[in-house]
Amino acid sequence: MDVLHLLDRLEELIGEGFGVPGTGRVMVDRQRLFELFDELRASIPDSLEHATEVLQQQDRLLEDARMGAQNLREEAEAAYRQKLDQHDLVRAAHAEAERMVDQGRGQAQEQANQAHHEAAERLRQTNEYILLQLRRVETTLDTQLTAIQVAIGEMTEPDRVTPKGA
Repeated sequence: MDVLHLLDRLEELIGEGFGVPGTGRVMVDRQRLFELFDELRASIPDSLEHATEVLQQQDRLLEDARMGAQNLREEAEAAYRQKLDQHDLVRAAHAEAERMVDQGRGQAQEQANQAHHEAAERLRQTNEYILLQLRRVETTLDTQLTAIQVAIGEMTEPDRVTPKGA
């Protein structure tokens, strides 16, 4: 399930909670809160899986670039051999083969650099998103923990609790 949807449900749970008079705090259904936490924990691996997919895509792009360079090299070598067979054009064939090999290497390096950059950017964006979501959960948990601690404190101090109508 989507982390943002779970955070929306957490906000709804807080909105449905009972206000603790004079504290600005809210009491919520503990069981529902823990269920949402469990669902959040389960959804975080999905984000990590997405990051893994990005890295695998980077590996595929790098492999494609390597294969492209290999193919260009093989084509260049074949062209080179063909040109050698034509002894009138030996020098031209040699230069052309070198140019093709250099071009292939340049293209392969450019593709590899681009793939690496894209994968790094996607991983950075994924990490930023996960960090943002974790900070939101942390803030919500801190707020809830404070409210729970206040409520427990008020309930355990009998002289602070006054019965109605007294």
